[in-house]
Amino acid sequence: MTTSAYSNVTSSNNFFNDRPVVTNSSGNKGSIKVMVMNARGQQVGSVKTIAKGKSARLDSIPWNSGTYTLRAKASSKNGTYLISID
Repeated sequence: MTTSAYSNVTSSNNFFNDRPVVTNSSGNKGSIKVMVMNARGQQVGSVKTIAKGKSARLDSIPWNSGTYTLRAKASSKNGTYLISID
C-alpha cells in the first residue's frame, strides 16, 4: 500500500447490517487508514486510523448498501501490509 492513494482490500454484498472489525497486523510498517465505499461510490461512515497490532470496528454499513468495498492506505510508510477483516 502507499500513503498517497487508497487501495481496494475486499468487497462484500451485505444482506444484513454489518460492522466489520479490521485488524492491522503487528508486523506491518505502521498504521493504516481504512474506509468503506458503497456501490454508488459514496463513503459509508468515517475513516478509521488503525495502529499496527490493533483492531477497530468500522461504522455500521446498512443492509441496503449493495456491494461495498473496504479500502485502505498506509498512514506513513509505503509497503506490503497484512490486514484481516472479521
